[in-house]
This record gives sequence, structure tokens and C-alpha cells, in this order.
Amino acid sequence: MKTSSSTLYDKDQVKKATHALWETYNDPEKPAFNPSQELWLNMTIKEASPQRSSKPKKISLKHAILNEKDKVCLITKECETRYNKLLKNEKSGYIEKIIGINTLETSYKSPESRCELASMLSIFFVDIRVVGQMKKVLGESFFGPNRAPIPIEIPRPKKINSTIIKHLKISSIMLSNGVTQSAKVGSLRMDEREAFDNVCSAIPGFVNIIKGGWENIMSITLKTDKSPELPLFISIPDKYVGGEDKNKT
Repeated sequence: MKTSSSTLYDKDQVKKATHALWETYNDPEKPAFNPSQELWLNMTIKEASPQRSSKPKKISLKHAILNEKDKVCLITKECETRYNKLLKNEKSGYIEKIIGINTLETSYKSPESRCELASMLSIFFVDIRVVGQMKKVLGESFFGPNRAPIPIEIPRPKKINSTIIKHLKISSIMLSNGVTQSAKVGSLRMDEREAFDNVCSAIPGFVNIIKGGWENIMSITLKTDKSPELPLFISIPDKYVGGEDKNKT
């Protein structure tokens, strides 16, 4: 797909790309079936920033990246008992397990127990007050792609679920000093329509955190962990739009 940067991107192209990925990788009858993959929005920029960002940038998404079958683990500074009452007495949404930092240190010492914990749950959030202890407590192997616990400020117990849902609708990006930037905007575990919505809601926010905005965007593509990149937007200098160099005399 080719377009002038002044026309931004085409939602029909986003729809086609999303459908192609779901048809290829989320159909049990297809040989490439692999619904555990994440969905990535990649941007190639014309002029890279000379420095990496020191803090993650946030992009709002329309839907939570997980689906109703995925479960969340919350790691807290305090004992988990006060929070576990929430799981028993109230509708807790995605939250499946709450673990206090002391319990994590004593009950999950072995690599086997940590692997079991990681396999049982889809995503981990951690109280920002103890995020610095995570690598020591969980070990380096726990911090694989998309596995590192996401730091959040723990609110009052009754507001935990709404806080978790809010963070599940955010994609955090550490901008590099290279020309390619990537943001996770969904997964094949999601409904195809919701994934499409997330891509459309993420593109403007992603562009806004790039220095120079649309004028600095060379291309935007969509892919999963295993797929090739599918084009959503390709910038062509205005002088070439229409098939000829407007600056030629």
C-alpha cells in the first residue's frame, strides 16, 4: 500500500492485514495455527532520535490486550491476605492470583516453581514499591519476551480490578535510538474485531510520541511474533505522488 503522508493511513488496509493474520495463524485447520502470538505495530522513521527514551511512553488502546480466558497475577508489597479477600468476595475480572513479595521469596525459590507460576498465568503486575526486587526474586529466566512484571501503583483493594483493566488497555514503549520502533497492540487470543480496533486506536498515539509526527514516519507495518510484516502505511515524498517527480523541469 502506498500513500502520501498527508492522507495518513487507510483503515481498510488495517482491516485486511488483521484479517490475513487471523486467517493464517488463528484458524485451527491451518498448518500455521499458533494463537499464542502477540500482535505488533512497527514503525520505521526517517530520522532517529540520538538518545533512547529514559522512561516508557504510553499508548492508549481501545480494548484490553488479553481475552476473558487469560489471567493476571498481582505481586504486592504487603501480605496477600487482605487482597485475597477481594478475590473471594468481589468480581475480580482478570485477576487470578495475588502474591505478596514475602510469599514469592519463600514459596517460589526453585526454577521449577517459577516456571510453573509463569505457565499458569498470562501477565504479571507488580507493586511499584517492590519492582526493584523482581529480578532477584524471580531470576533472569523469568524476564523473557513479554514476561517481565508490569509496575503499577497499588490502589485501595476495591479499586484494584479497575486499575488492572486500565493498564491492560495501555501499551508501554521504550523508544530506541534506532529507526525502528515497536508497540504491542494485541494478541491472537483476542477477537479479530477488537484487535483491529486496537491497531486503529494505537496508530495516532504511536505517531504522537515520535518526534516530528507523521512527517517523520517512513512506514507502518503489522505483524505477529512469527509472521512477515504487512504494510499499513508507506510514505512517498509528495513530489513523487501521481507517478512523476513534480520537481522535474
